[in-house]
Amino acid sequence: LFIVNDNIDLAIGLKASGVHLGIKDIPPKDALRLAPDLIIGYSCNTFEDCHIASDYAHYAGVGPIYNTDTKKDLRQVLGLSGLKSNLSKLSCPTVAIGGINVSNAFEVLNCGVNGLAISSCICASDEPYNIAKKITDKINYERV
Repeated sequence: LFIVNDNIDLAIGLKASGVHLGIKDIPPKDALRLAPDLIIGYSCNTFEDCHIASDYAHYAGVGPIYNTDTKKDLRQVLGLSGLKSNLSKLSCPTVAIGGINVSNAFEVLNCGVNGLAISSCICASDEPYNIAKKITDKINYERV
């Protein structure tokens, strides 16, 4: 599976599996018209975003859940209550993103998302494999 971020032309040209779009990119409705065979993901932060994703996206990235250094132009931090509110408006699979780490991954997952997008705590680590393993081990342990 190969998803291109932000750029539908690149996704089409590379014959990618899909494209993930945000509020500053081409609207998902137009992306579906241009490339009906692509998986369309959409970043959600507001109820309006959630309605767009529910109508036109195959999955939604919801966040940021917490503050993060990964992205400089962050939208409003949602927290767990904002995540839950947005999830109640979505009818497609969801992935939480933004500031997720070893200490909070399970509580975010436990809100009802289908997956987690984790970047900064893994990429900024001197031992990315060990951090990723700690996260998966903690999630698997907490689920039992």
